[in-house]
Amino acid sequence: MEQSLKRIVVLYGTKYGSTKRYAQWIAEEVGADIFEISAFDPPFLKHYSTVLFGSPVYMGRIKHISFVKRNWKILCEKKLAIFAVTGVPSNDPRQDKVFRASLPVDIRKKVTYYPLRGAFNYGKLSYIDKILMSGPRIRLQIDWWLKKDEKAREMLARFFSPLDWTDWIAIQPVVSFARQLVQD
Repeated sequence: MEQSLKRIVVLYGTKYGSTKRYAQWIAEEVGADIFEISAFDPPFLKHYSTVLFGSPVYMGRIKHISFVKRNWKILCEKKLAIFAVTGVPSNDPRQDKVFRASLPVDIRKKVTYYPLRGAFNYGKLSYIDKILMSGPRIRLQIDWWLKKDEKAREMLARFFSPLDWTDWIAIQPVVSFARQLVQD
């Protein structure tokens, strides 16, 4: 493959900023071009051999995954890694459920998936997101008040103090994936 075709692009969508932070770190580490999905014209994918796609997870699905599905005819010819950012720990079994729920099996087989842990700041959530989070918050309050469930109290505390689990170290598997492809 020509060196000019061994280019890497990081495409990302973000909601509250964690995915953007990871995308910037990854792009810097591998010398990739970087674009927010809304500012990227899919025909330009032809200029890249590797696509690193980042998106937050929202309601158990990779939020911007429709971009991958819409452009699969082009992306299937590329090396593609998806990094999805959520508040759930990267090694949590729910991460696999997110991946399976977001993509059909034929695409999943050709994609490398990297779950990354993001941040949570209830105070910065949109009004709609606060409404959606009210159910889990109320359940936690009930568990704490009625059952004195210590784990519920710990989780409830997350609603009242911002948490940021983003970590530069977490991108290293994505970086290794991209560097390996460029060297091949």
